[in-house]
Amino acid sequence: MTNYYENLDIQLNQLRFVFLNAYQSNNFLTAAVFLYTRNQAHPDEARIDNMEPFRLHSNSPRAKGNANALAKMYCDKWMPLLERAMTVFRKENIEAYNQL
Repeated sequence: MTNYYENLDIQLNQLRFVFLNAYQSNNFLTAAVFLYTRNQAHPDEARIDNMEPFRLHSNSPRAKGNANALAKMYCDKWMPLLERAMTVFRKENIEAYNQL
């Protein structure tokens, strides 16, 4: 089980670091892409099923001008939920493993 979490952490941390780098650089469009990708990389039990990829709902100049701000709102909404989903998954799996 240890190798499972180590391998999972390696994979997810790479996506987390790219997300954080983009977020800290105020490149929220890139951060949103990697946040969604990270969700897809989670095990099925930890994946947030109703998380949709970030998309603009309009091609208007105003929407395009606000794209980065909207992507930030997307990231601010989903990142804590994604972290929580993995925490719950890990906790439940460790508890089940300890019951063996």
